[in-house]
Amino acid sequence: MSNDYSKSKTLGAFLKSRRNRLQPEQAGLRLSQVQLTYDERAHLIQLWDPNETNAVSCIHTTLNPQGQNIIDQLSYPSFISNERAEVLAWNSAANEVITDFSSLSASERVMIRLLFVDPELRSRMVNWEEFASYSVAVFRTYYDKYLGDPWFEETVERLRVESMEFDTMWKLHQIQLKKVNRVSFQISDAVEAVSYDINSLASIADHPGLHICIYTPVLEEKT
Repeated sequence: MSNDYSKSKTLGAFLKSRRNRLQPEQAGLRLSQVQLTYDERAHLIQLWDPNETNAVSCIHTTLNPQGQNIIDQLSYPSFISNERAEVLAWNSAANEVITDFSSLSASERVMIRLLFVDPELRSRMVNWEEFASYSVAVFRTYYDKYLGDPWFEETVERLRVESMEFDTMWKLHQIQLKKVNRVSFQISDAVEAVSYDINSLASIADHPGLHICIYTPVLEEKT
């Protein structure tokens, strides 16, 4: 199957999902760019642009040792991931707060999968549904970017079988570029939940597809 055909099929599915989102009173209106979010418009242009090359950059699955050194200097939970959401490096704080990455094999260290198949992580994440929905939308953006990539296709099909909730969110075809996002963890029963703003820093050296994700504690505002 050609990549042009895949892009056309994905574009059609995306537009159909946006039309289905319209309210009944809007049913007679044509779907236009003023009814799409900024991220959705950018995604639409990426799928539609006939001048865009079919070739995309490779996804890096290895990391320069300097990347590990950088996050080891941070006291906040931090990890480095690629556009597959594979976690390539992490610090000790990430092990303690998010999940024990050190105990997982490389194939298991995929954040989108952990959100849906790791019951312990899910039980501690106070705003799991909101964060999972955001994460699926980000992952969908990269999935569409790498149309036809066997790794993405196999990962999605596996998750749709393993998790009904992932399957439901996936069918919505939501699109979301990475942004500062908030997540709350119940670290233990003895203390209140702790909220973190996730800052994602891109363009690591010569590998712009890699991101340093830093979980910065949210400070309570003084009244």
